[in-house]
Amino acid sequence: MKYSCLIMFGLLWLWGCTKKVNEPISKSMGKPMPVTDVKVENMAGGALITYRIPNQEDIISVKATYILETGKKMEAVASIYENKINIAGFNDEKPHDVLLYTVNRAQETSEPVSCTVQPLESPLSLVSKSMFIQGDFGGARYSWSNNLKSPLTFEFFTPDSLGRMALVRIVNSQLAEGAQSLRGYKPVPRPFGVVVKDNFGNRSDTIFPTGRLITPLYEEKIS
Repeated sequence: MKYSCLIMFGLLWLWGCTKKVNEPISKSMGKPMPVTDVKVENMAGGALITYRIPNQEDIISVKATYILETGKKMEAVASIYENKINIAGFNDEKPHDVLLYTVNRAQETSEPVSCTVQPLESPLSLVSKSMFIQGDFGGARYSWSNNLKSPLTFEFFTPDSLGRMALVRIVNSQLAEGAQSLRGYKPVPRPFGVVVKDNFGNRSDTIFPTGRLITPLYEEKIS
């Protein structure tokens, strides 16, 4: 009995140590056919790509791969219930190649179909150009327009006690009209800046007001 238990324990231990191999849930029905009739509609910071999906029952999605100007590799996926896919994340207006693949239930991909997109001016660029910085009581007031209501991050800067530009506030916003004030500073000239970022790793240069310096309006706390 003692030896039988030891043998059983050893078999269970070996079974538990066996390396599991992940395999597709569905068996392959052959490499899927690629999409056809591809059309591109360029949009702000990206494009809308439409296509015709092959009539194959095991195709479950369409995948697009592309590379941003920053070198970041991107991937977008659309189900078979749509004949379109959105490409986003560009911060330039240059031509870019996009590769389209169909994907089947066995996770096999078709041969790629290449198309070229040429994005319109990005939401980040549009918002950066609209940024207006002016003097305010005890500091500066920032205002901007985001007509596309894109989710963006705003980082606000002004010098610290040692005179070095320091990050003093971070705001996430996708309001069509945005505003923010930095206050609590003496009425002496000082630089105020802001950097705008999107969710794709793109960022603007530091935006300063005309002349770079702003003199805050005098402000005094009332007890």
